[in-house]
Amino acid sequence: MLALMAMPIVFTACSDDDDNTPTVNITPGEIPSKNVFVTIDGTYVGTADGATEVTLATGVADPSGTEQHLQLKCPSMFILTPGADNTPLTKSVPTFDVTATTANGKTTLSGNYSGSGYEIALTGEVIVNHAGENDWKLNFEQKQTYFTKDTPYNGKTLEFDFSNDYIVALDIWGEKTWSDQLNAELNGGELMKTFFNRLPETIVTNSGYTAARIVFGEGVYELWFKDAKTGEYVKDESEHRYLYNGDVFYFIDEPDFKKKQAEYFNLKPMGLNYTNTAMNFAQQKLAYEHGSSKEWCITTLIKYTPYNNKVRMALQGSLAPHSPFLDAWSNTTDKETSSDKEFKQLQEWAHEGIVRFSPFILFDESE
Repeated sequence: MLALMAMPIVFTACSDDDDNTPTVNITPGEIPSKNVFVTIDGTYVGTADGATEVTLATGVADPSGTEQHLQLKCPSMFILTPGADNTPLTKSVPTFDVTATTANGKTTLSGNYSGSGYEIALTGEVIVNHAGENDWKLNFEQKQTYFTKDTPYNGKTLEFDFSNDYIVALDIWGEKTWSDQLNAELNGGELMKTFFNRLPETIVTNSGYTAARIVFGEGVYELWFKDAKTGEYVKDESEHRYLYNGDVFYFIDEPDFKKKQAEYFNLKPMGLNYTNTAMNFAQQKLAYEHGSSKEWCITTLIKYTPYNNKVRMALQGSLAPHSPFLDAWSNTTDKETSSDKEFKQLQEWAHEGIVRFSPFILFDESE
């Protein structure tokens, strides 16, 4: 009986202990990945992808205070902006201005980031875990991003034939001497015309397709190819996405698709020992989704004003500064034909900036 009478006293003591929530003491420094739990736009993406940096905005710690002003950088919350030197996109980690408020034994977080075309809100809390360490639970909501989901082509279809009427070269002269420009005009211009006039037929020979169709959804697109034998369109089952800002499209494709697509641009049917690289015309491989390590191939196309009642887009950027187009090919043999030497000369002029190639694709808008 004495033992039974003692039990409620023991339970009461434990209950009192549970009410004593450990006090959170925020100190500046790097928070290990295992102690930071991240949710972005309502989706939990896991622990932070690296250490999170916390600094005191005031420069002075006040553990007894009910409010602390912080600056916080979490590597899982990155932003995408246009890159430099022909790199389509750059990832950077923004700094958030955060207020940590302690009330009724609970520490909550509230903050924001605004800049580079983004507006992101941060909420969360800090708790002491069983090991006596601070665990940070961070929730990010992107209220505005650099990219818009509303494009001129949502729900629309664009088509183009693999012919000289739809694949067009634009030659932009570099800032070279008059003699260099004349040399390029007399030689490079003719070589360029010869190359582009034969390219569409080569694509048809290699691929067995005569045309392509792009069906735009919201942030995704379907890609269809027209079979040369049947005349029917066949859907490519790879996953295709895009980002859009102003008149710039960032077409995002799976690497396996780019590898397959590279076969279409083998120049052997033109009598050239040049094959297309696996990256094709994509300028970059990038894991652009929060919480995902999957890399995608990024190709930049810029939309220009209509041309002959067609939608005109130009390939931008490259694997090298002065050759947005020609660097996609490499020689496959030491034995060079006369055509190989001409093509190599064209590549060299492009490297030197004497001539530059920004090929256009002209699209028909169809229902």
